Amino acid sequence: MIRLPRLTAALVLTGALVALSGCAASAPSPSMDSAAAAERYEPVMDDVVAALEQKYPDVAWSDDDESRVVADGDRCTLVVGTQRGEPSLRESAGGWDAVADVINPVLEARELDSVSEQKLEGGWTGVASHDDRGAALDISDKTYTLIELSVPVTDTDC
Repeated sequence: MIRLPRLTAALVLTGALVALSGCAASAPSPSMDSAAAAERYEPVMDDVVAALEQKYPDVAWSDDDESRVVADGDRCTLVVGTQRGEPSLRESAGGWDAVADVINPVLEARELDSVSEQKLEGGWTGVASHDDRGAALDISDKTYTLIELSVPVTDTDC
């Protein structure tokens, strides 16, 4: 005798596991080494900052650190030099929509998605963009702004 509630629960659980495994499988594998990734993504950061400097000259940008390859779990990730802007970009722009209007054309020209607003903790707000290679551009803001760009790489020594 088959009990319908157990069968239904088993089907729901199986469906959930299949959906979750599809999410995990959709994370792209690294497709380039750190040298190629730096050549591709450092100009993305430069173009984003240049567009923001032109539109919001009152926000001063500086390199918070240099590009580097870091261990990220069982793989290596190129982290492009983080940019720090002061005062707050979001406040200077009047909100994330205005920032998106400036940087989305730059991102789309470089084959990244348009930014979308992110939920952050500790009073931070932010937007993020991704591409098919696993790159992530994150802009977070509180009293100052950080722009971070990272991409998984094929390097094995990090």
